[in-house]
Amino acid sequence: MELDDHKSDAVDYCVRVRWEKGTTGGNGKWWCRVKKLKKVEFSKYSFKVGDRVRFRSWDDLKREFGVDPCCPADICIKKDSMYFTCFMSPLCGTYATIKRIYSSECGFTRVELTNFSSPMKAHKYMIFTTDMLEPASIKKR
Repeated sequence: MELDDHKSDAVDYCVRVRWEKGTTGGNGKWWCRVKKLKKVEFSKYSFKVGDRVRFRSWDDLKREFGVDPCCPADICIKKDSMYFTCFMSPLCGTYATIKRIYSSECGFTRVELTNFSSPMKAHKYMIFTTDMLEPASIKKR
């Protein structure tokens, strides 16, 4: 028997898939039992326009989302659609202010930021989501 937990991109809950062998009438084939586990929040924090935010640490993002298997230097926020790339890593621990919040057609909440504390200029070409941010008032870990 093998157990796998999966967060679906299409729904707001996790499922546990239990794979079993040899229990379907003795024919030895693999089959699965799916159990709905719980609602999953897509972002740890709730933000509003005007909030001062900090970019989460690289290790924190990596621990929550994991790295992209095709490009291990990037963190995969949402498969095939949103990444926190190695070029964005200088933003970790720096601050910005939320200018606009809107939902993306891919199912995540995008934010437009302003007043960056980072001297990095490339941020104007980057796309950010609430998953990449934490409130500025939270103590660093």
